[in-house]
Amino acid sequence: MLLFVSVIIMMIMFAMTIWDDLFHKDKQTIKQEKEREERRIQRMEMIENTR
Repeated sequence: MLLFVSVIIMMIMFAMTIWDDLFHKDKQTIKQEKEREERRIQRMEMIENTR
């Protein structure tokens, strides 16, 4: 029974961590993701231009 309860608690904590990462982003994180996306788009354009 104790094992069952501890597994459920761990699953809830894991879900809350994922939820926070997905939906509660600060400005720095959003900025980093935008920069990463822009670099990815630039790389895709470079790859298309080499053909």
